[in-house]
Amino acid sequence: MIRLRSTIVKDISRSEAFAEPIRLLTSVPGIGITTGITFLLELDDVSRFASAAQLASYVGLIPMCHSSGDKDGVGDITIRKHAMLRCYIIEAAWIAIRKDPAMTMAYEEYLKRMNAQKAIVKIARKLVNRIYFVLKRRQEYVPCIVE
Repeated sequence: MIRLRSTIVKDISRSEAFAEPIRLLTSVPGIGITTGITFLLELDDVSRFASAAQLASYVGLIPMCHSSGDKDGVGDITIRKHAMLRCYIIEAAWIAIRKDPAMTMAYEEYLKRMNAQKAIVKIARKLVNRIYFVLKRRQEYVPCIVE
């Protein structure tokens, strides 16, 4: 993997092709310029995914299924993944739970029934959904007000 220097990443983000998508992506809590550029470069075009679930599958944030006959078993997240994107989105989820009140509430609810690592993976999945809809609809993310 080639390590991009921060100046190169900033130059790419200011280019005409990436300026608008980066502005949209960085409106999502937890997503910065580096994560946004990485997503845009790796995804190419979000319209190639029919749904947010397909994007989550590409990133590797879906449960592993073990099915045989009448028995259906669901395990932890799949081993098939885009390693870099999954790593970046999970790191972004840790930031999102500090910045977005809705994510904070969801994380606290997950913590009541699972450990922190599994809870943050669920938050990462929610973050992928937000990324998908921001890019697909070409609208900035608007955080909800929690009362």
